[in-house]
Order: sequence, then structure tokens, then C-alpha cells
Amino acid sequence: NYKFEIESGLRNKPIKIPLSDFDNYTVWCVLNNKSIHINDNTIDYKKYVKEIKTPSGETPNSLLFIPIHHDNKVLGAITVQSFKKNAYSKRHLNVMKTLAFYSGIAISNAALYRSLEKKVEERTAELKQANKAVMDSINYTKNIQDATLNKVNHIKEILPESFVYFQPRDIVSGDFYRIDKLKSKKGDDLISILVADCTGHGVPGATLAILCSSIIKQSYVEPTVNCPGDALRFTRESIVSLFASSDSPIYDGMDVSLGVFNPKTYKFSFSGAFNNCYIVRNGDVIILKGDRMHVGYSDNYSDFTTHKMFLQPKDFVIFTTDGYLDQFGGNNYKKFGRKQFIKLITELQGESSDVQVDKFNSSFKKWKANNEQTDDVCAFGFTVQ
Repeated sequence: NYKFEIESGLRNKPIKIPLSDFDNYTVWCVLNNKSIHINDNTIDYKKYVKEIKTPSGETPNSLLFIPIHHDNKVLGAITVQSFKKNAYSKRHLNVMKTLAFYSGIAISNAALYRSLEKKVEERTAELKQANKAVMDSINYTKNIQDATLNKVNHIKEILPESFVYFQPRDIVSGDFYRIDKLKSKKGDDLISILVADCTGHGVPGATLAILCSSIIKQSYVEPTVNCPGDALRFTRESIVSLFASSDSPIYDGMDVSLGVFNPKTYKFSFSGAFNNCYIVRNGDVIILKGDRMHVGYSDNYSDFTTHKMFLQPKDFVIFTTDGYLDQFGGNNYKKFGRKQFIKLITELQGESSDVQVDKFNSSFKKWKANNEQTDDVCAFGFTVQ
């Protein structure tokens, strides 16, 4: 069953393909429990099928299919496809394998929850207790995660005109934020602002977020860390080293926006991993772009770029994960997108932080409407005083 196929930003109608159709890539992937990596469909198809079949839409040239399984049972497959040739590298395949791994957990958990609900309706005491144990575990994880996040009143003491918009997709979140006071090696008072998006959702994502938050905090006192780029490098090395001891490869990590601000000199430095920093100044938007590298396993271990500039009073500075921009909704069920996000933050410059967070919330809910939340959402903004 092709239930969730999206092509060129639009969701296709569900279709069904029989498992007896051996010339279908998904069928091959599921029956063989193996990945498919094709970069030229006109040539590579012979490795898997006798002829090219396109169940719906246009015929792609590059394809990745990864089986979704849990507890040695194949549950389905996940695929991304491109009309371009040679679109996908080994890194893309590894990212998709990680996504398939978490999808398997999510699907298995969903089936478990449905089973639990049915048993609860039948007043089965055993499953009631099991459900309570699961929820107690999740809620305890939430308590731990909440303890690692700054309280709003504490943030207001550091940056009075600031706000946090934090909207987990589930009870706990793979997104997190940190606002810390630091001392430079020269003794200057600094403010560190971090917004990050860890691999996964729910308990796995939250567990990784708690770990990464701790490593980031440790980087602030490392003698080799002198700028945000150094902090991301240290965190990446720590994560890769930690996961290298696993029996099987772990490709998890996080996307990050990390800024350091000197409130006296207005000096500001920023480094990002797949996340940008947006600065609204007199109606214009300055974008400090993050590097296209994750903080974690990567095919590219180059140094992270540290952008340096001086902020000005009344500048409106925003950090965000991709959850806000990637939320599907609106009349045509498409992503909120960067263009609309820039329009939103431009309109918010000069408003109080209370108005800004209310507008962030109302715009997101209006766009999402009755659609499911796509991802965890985390955004932080402050106005320079």
C-alpha cells in the first residue's frame, strides 16, 4: 500500500501493488529485505527487476529504497527518488537507513499502542499496567529533558526581550535549546544561544538531545574551544567517538544553530550545522548560513565556519530548527517554507517578545490547521537592547 507518497510537494492518491509484482522495486526491497541504490534507472534497474515500472507519477532516474523492519520483521519500505541522475551518495543512503530504523520503531510502537488501547477497552489489567509503565517511562524522560531546558524567567534575566517557541511533536522532543552565560578567556561576559535538532522523535530523539546538550555544555570549558565553530567540532568529535564503540554503526547526530553574543561590545559570532541564523535589521533580513554538515557522523569532516559581525540595537535575531519551515499545511498542503518564514519574522521586528511568540504560535497553528505536526519545532528569538 502506497499511502504516503509525495511527488514535487504534492501528496499522491493511495494505490496498491500486489506482492506478486516482482518487477516493482518496493516488492523487491520488501521480499529480499535489502536496500536498493540506483543512480541511473535506465541502466541499474537490471540488478533488481526485468523492466521499469512506475506505479504513479513521472519516472525517476535516481532511487533509494530501504526496508523498514523491527524485531527481524519487515514492516515496509521507505524511498526517496529524484528525476536527476546520480542524485544520491552513500551518505544519503546512510541517512535513509537511520530514518528507516526510527520509522520501524515508530510503526512498531504505533501497533503496540493500538493493541494497548484495545486491551484497555477490554479491561485487561495486565496491559493496563504495561501501558502505565510505558507512559511513566516517557513522562520520566520528559521530566529529565525539562530539567535540561532553561526556564523562561531565567532566559528573561539574561536576554529580557526574548522568547522561546518550543512545540514537541510527541510528549518529548529531539529538539532542544540552551541559553547560557559564559566568560571569555579575557574575562568578558558572553551569552551563548543554542537551538538544535537531534535525529529522531519521541524518546530516542529526547535521549540523544539530553546527551548532546551535555556535550555542548562541556565544550564551553574546553581549552581548545575559542569560537562556536570549535564548539561544534568538539561536539562532533565527542559524538562520533562515543558511537564508534557501538557494535553496529550509529549515524545519529544533530543540526545546530550556535551563537555567542557580547552584550557590551555587540560582537556576535555564529556557527551552524544545516541551520541558519536570521537577523532582521530595519526591514531587511541578514542570513548567516550554517555549513552543510551534521554534528555527528558525516562524509565531510571539515571545520565548521564561524561567522563574525557586530549587532545593532533593535536587531531581531532568530534561531530555528527545520520543524517550523517544513510543516505541511495551507490550502495546497505544502511546506511553510523559508520565504513565508522570512516574511513572518520581518513583520515581527519591533514588537514585544510576548507579541512575537504569540504570532509564532498562531501562524504555525493556522498553517498546520487539522494536519498532523510533521516534526518537533523549536525557535528562539531576541531583540538587541
